[in-house]
Amino acid sequence: MTSAIDFYFDFASPYAYCAAPLAEDIAAAHGVRLVWRPVLLWACRNHFGMAPPLQDGPKADYMPLDFQRSAAFHGLPFVMPPSFAKSTHAAARLYYGIAAQDEAEATTFARHTLSAHFGQGADLTDPETLADLAAQTGLSRSEADHLMTADTSKEALRHANDAAIAAGIWGSPFFLLDGEPFFGADRLPQLDWRLSRRAAPEKEPT
Repeated sequence: MTSAIDFYFDFASPYAYCAAPLAEDIAAAHGVRLVWRPVLLWACRNHFGMAPPLQDGPKADYMPLDFQRSAAFHGLPFVMPPSFAKSTHAAARLYYGIAAQDEAEATTFARHTLSAHFGQGADLTDPETLADLAAQTGLSRSEADHLMTADTSKEALRHANDAAIAAGIWGSPFFLLDGEPFFGADRLPQLDWRLSRRAAPEKEPT
């Protein structure tokens, strides 16, 4: 059995923002790693022939209300950012650029970026905003600018998207534990339950 939970998400996903703190708490409680894996959800859904969530019939009208309600339920502030529904490739590239140097710092960047995007309304299409967020990991502005456009960062994101597609990832957040999928923040209690059952000693036959 693995000692890690793969956390696939898009920086554009309000539900990933809601799920991340609880996912971290669950992973810590069970002594497993939460491996952050940002991807471009539109690329995954395009591969599977799925419509973008905000173009999916009446779901598009439902979701903005649900974003606000979900954040409130999880005790989080929510501000609809100007970059909502736009590609988050720059943030994801920057994440993988940082991760190549230090995975823990990349996780810090991801955590702060999700929080700033939906908790403060930060514009993730703005390179200066992303550089400011990366500065919290000790990265200089010039380093951040480089990593957002570096070929190695682009290749790492392509690889992450390909891996997500191969794993059948079609939504955000999406968690994998030993290959078992859990989609959405509302499935985190089931992930917690699965980890608890896995850790429980098996009863001897009578």
